[in-house]
Amino acid sequence: MNDSDVNSKYDRQMRLWSSSGQTRLVGSRVCVVEANAVACETVKNLVLAGVGQVVLLDSERVSGEDLATNFFVVPEDTGKPRGERAATHLGELNPDSTVLHDKAPFESLLEDRSFWSQFDCVVNCRLDPCVPLIDLLWALGVPLLHAHSIGLYSLVRLYCEERTMVETHSPRADDLRIDAVWPELQEYVDAVDGPSLAEVPYSVLLIKVYQGFMREHGSRPGTKEARRRLAQLGNGDNVEEAIRKAALVTKRSSELSDKLAQLMQEKVDLATASPFWVLVEALRQFYEKHGVLPLSGSLPDMASNTEEYLKLQSIYRAKHEADKEELKGLALQVLAQHKRAEQIAESEIELFVKNCSVLEVHRGSKNVWSSEMLSESNPVLHNTNIYFGFLALNTFHKEHRRHAAPRDQSEVRALAISELCRWETLKSFPEGLELVLDELLRAEGTALHNVCALTGGIASQEVIKILTNQYVSFDNCLTFDGVRGQTGSWKID
Repeated sequence: MNDSDVNSKYDRQMRLWSSSGQTRLVGSRVCVVEANAVACETVKNLVLAGVGQVVLLDSERVSGEDLATNFFVVPEDTGKPRGERAATHLGELNPDSTVLHDKAPFESLLEDRSFWSQFDCVVNCRLDPCVPLIDLLWALGVPLLHAHSIGLYSLVRLYCEERTMVETHSPRADDLRIDAVWPELQEYVDAVDGPSLAEVPYSVLLIKVYQGFMREHGSRPGTKEARRRLAQLGNGDNVEEAIRKAALVTKRSSELSDKLAQLMQEKVDLATASPFWVLVEALRQFYEKHGVLPLSGSLPDMASNTEEYLKLQSIYRAKHEADKEELKGLALQVLAQHKRAEQIAESEIELFVKNCSVLEVHRGSKNVWSSEMLSESNPVLHNTNIYFGFLALNTFHKEHRRHAAPRDQSEVRALAISELCRWETLKSFPEGLELVLDELLRAEGTALHNVCALTGGIASQEVIKILTNQYVSFDNCLTFDGVRGQTGSWKID
């Protein structure tokens, strides 16, 4: 498939993650453990998105329960290898994606580093979160997503040591530098006067009003005062637009978000750190020198004379290019100081500069549980009850090799109390947990397809964020409550 065909076929999703994101998807490999309903719904979305290769790791055979909950097996598949049949049906959805089946028993691969290291992401759809798999993939640096569903409840949990996000697609204000002009921009602003005021973009009017007030009063104007002065410039479209955007005169270009300020103070070993952290160090040095971040270079559409808009746009682009080159030079100095010979791709630096004001980093945890989760002060206590319920049912399943049923209520409750004591979480049974356990027991380990479809949608969305390295992941645990029709997310440290 050539670029034209790719652009045509995946046009709508490429508007979300661009051609670079689609290229990363095409080159990705994902392993999905189990071929149950949640797994197949997850794979369906990955295949439709164009992920290059998906391997279904499953050694079960198609049962009546599969036929009742999984749309990707049919009656004729009964008794046949479940992963093989599901892979065949899922592979028909998109010829651009390859869906393979590996029938090796899951347990036999738990120490096979070469098998797991070939994947960009692994999705475990078993009830058991499987601590050995978590530890192995953590050591390999392969992100792991655990997704499972029973009855009206489901969970999605991400295990990833660190995720550095540049293309977060977070909303951000236009970077116009009303209060921090540079010589070329100042020269352009000074040349605008009289009749030409009606032809220039609104940002120029805001700069003139801001600078005029600063000369007179030694302080920046408020929004109300800026609007009053702008209204005296006439009634053109650009003036009206400037009045609507008057609050921009109060924005300080030097201000950093709390997240970015904290990020720039992070202490990392730059001798071994990823290019992201090298660029963050270069960004810190740039900010300390200039008091502002590198210019993003994007100029929003503005009402103005076309020629004047293009002049202003070229000034902003030139400044962006100059700042980018300076940041690149600082990054190269950091690499040289730590005796690192590698280079950072030009495209990577470009993306970093454009998005440097909205960078994010998530650091995960290998812990399946944390003692604070069932605290009564937890705002999503009901959802953490669901998560804990899954852990209790997994403990029962390991002991009895079957799913818990309503008749096992007293034993499951005792197991839950035992786990709470082992983790020293609480001295009393958490409010609402018993109702959650009853609902899980009522399902007897079975899944509902509509809940699996929703869970697979959430899981696949998170996998795509990881594979494209775009957008912000949830951090790092989520449960769905089909009784209330709501999700809740929180972080396990």
